Amino acid sequence: MKDLKNIFKVIKPFINKYTIVIGIFTAIMLLGKYSLVKRIELSNSVSELENEKARLETSIKKAKHELELLNNNKYNLERLAREKYLMRKENEDIFLIEEDCDNSTDTSPYEEDQK
Repeated sequence: MKDLKNIFKVIKPFINKYTIVIGIFTAIMLLGKYSLVKRIELSNSVSELENEKARLETSIKKAKHELELLNNNKYNLERLAREKYLMRKENEDIFLIEEDCDNSTDTSPYEEDQK
């Protein structure tokens, strides 16, 4: 009880209408709907979304380039069909060779053999 009285005696000269208003304003800025904490969180979220947007835009450019290559060159379309979808001609045999990921230098694990 004596400790509370001593603390109140120390704080009493600083309690006036200005410190109360400043305290309420600070509480509103830290805990309100439009608080500083929420503003920082939203700013971080915006920067993450902008990074995602840039990554997706580069992905779209890459996909458009691949689509252009596939539309302009029959060989690229045939290569994609063989590698990705394992399509083949009637007189062909396809051999799938699985390699260890550590020793593999190819980007595709599939290898075709024409007869």
